Amino acid sequence: MAGIGVSGTLAELQNQLSPFSYTGEWIGKVVVILALVSAVAAIGGLAYGWHAPRRAARLSNALGTVGA
Repeated sequence: MAGIGVSGTLAELQNQLSPFSYTGEWIGKVVVILALVSAVAAIGGLAYGWHAPRRAARLSNALGTVGA
C-alpha cells in the first residue's frame, strides 16, 4: 500500500501547485506530471495489493506450508 501513500503525497503537492499553474508554463507542466505520476503510483499500489496475497498463497501451496 506504499504506492497509495506516495500517490496521496503527490496529490497533495499537485493541489498546492495548482493555483500557480496559470502563472507559469513550467508549473503547469509540473502539475500535469505530478498528476500522471500519482495515477501510476495509485494503480501500481492497487495492483500490488491484489497480486501479493495470491502470490503468497501459491508459494505456500508449492512449499506445502499452511498459509497465514
